Amino acid sequence: MHNFASILDYHLAQRPEAVAVVQDESSLTVRQLHERVNELAAGLAGLGVGRGDVVGLLLYNQPEFLELVYATNRLGAVFLPLNYRLSEEEWQYILGHAQAKVIVTEPEFVRAVERSAGCLTDLEHRVLIGGDELPEEPWTGYEELLARHKGERVEPVDVELGDLQRLMYTSGTTSRPKGVRITYGNLEAKNLAHIVHFGLTAADTTLVCGPLYHVGGLDMPALGVLHAGGSVVLQRKAGRSITWVDWTCRPSGSSTRAGVSYSSGSSIRRESWTRSRSTGSPMSGWRPPWSTRCLRCPTGRSTTPARCASSSAVARRLPNRCCGPS
Repeated sequence: MHNFASILDYHLAQRPEAVAVVQDESSLTVRQLHERVNELAAGLAGLGVGRGDVVGLLLYNQPEFLELVYATNRLGAVFLPLNYRLSEEEWQYILGHAQAKVIVTEPEFVRAVERSAGCLTDLEHRVLIGGDELPEEPWTGYEELLARHKGERVEPVDVELGDLQRLMYTSGTTSRPKGVRITYGNLEAKNLAHIVHFGLTAADTTLVCGPLYHVGGLDMPALGVLHAGGSVVLQRKAGRSITWVDWTCRPSGSSTRAGVSYSSGSSIRRESWTRSRSTGSPMSGWRPPWSTRCLRCPTGRSTTPARCASSSAVARRLPNRCCGPS
């Protein structure tokens, strides 16, 4: 089956108690993630979401974002990650152009969504994550949606490689934002390429600092590692103090998986390793991978795997693997 959501069923059978997603001090095992994804898929189906329908995501990085990726794919629906840095007018245009049926967001964006909703004739439901009070209908609470379908299971629909997995819009620097169609075949090829080239396994943990609405956050570190059965550590948004150092030095006795083994160097704040040297942390003698050698290249003559002719001939299991900036 080519449906990305089916990989979660596979890992449930292989490693149900393994940690799948971490944010701050909370975590979800594969079993817990699988349960929530199925309940969410049932909830979305109850809102009328089905094959080909578009679900907009206006969210900072959080486990619910990944739950929505799995749940929409499980239904054969299409998820639409929105850049939270865009203007209200741009969100309105993208949601209208994509004919989004549902939007899932958080309290910070409620007013903007409500101001835009009147112009969005296809938008039927609004789902809110968190918040002290739920706005009036047609808003639905995210956890309430899951609770209505406690214990339900939704089988992943069968999809073709050319079927649409998601829509991602450009920033529109030359005109209006443009929708990029990403298929299940695109995602599958990319995930398998990352698994093979970077040597990803279920033992890997990746730190996601970049926004999940962007391929640099969602695709470069996250989905490939989840495909392989590894763990994803989410930083909610840029600017917080948690960095590569905090997670690479995480004690082995922690409730979450110890140590980050893989991440995208472009999203790691360089001051994190400088801070470790000045504070005498366990990484005080460690240098960032992009300043010493490229991924899987011991020569130090290249800063990216693509430029390293010997990368395919060297060991795949180097510590702290990183695809650093060129």
